[in-house]
Amino acid sequence: MNLIIEAVFIGLYTSFLSLLLFSKFNIYIYLFIIGFLKHLLGYYIGFHNYYCKNNGKNSVLISNIIFKDSIYEGLCFIIIGIIVIRLFKLNLFLSLFIT
Repeated sequence: MNLIIEAVFIGLYTSFLSLLLFSKFNIYIYLFIIGFLKHLLGYYIGFHNYYCKNNGKNSVLISNIIFKDSIYEGLCFIIIGIIVIRLFKLNLFLSLFIT
C-alpha cells in the first residue's frame, strides 16, 4: 500500500512541476527538463532523505552523483514519456503523472 501512495505522490509532484514550466519547448527537451528538475529539486526539497540511497556526507561527491542521476532521469523521462504519450494518447499532464 505504501508503494501505491508513494507512486501517486511522486506522480502528482511530477505533474505539478509540469504545470510550473511552459511546454513551448520541443517535447523531447521538455521531458528531459521535467525529469532532470524532478530529480534535482527532489534532492534540495528533501525527498532524497526518504527515497534515494545516495545520502552521504561528502557534499561535493553527492552533488556530482545527484547531477549525474538527474541527467540519467531526464534521459529516462524522454524514453518512457514518449512511449506513454504515444501508447495511451493522454494529455501531457496525465502522461507525466504515469511516467
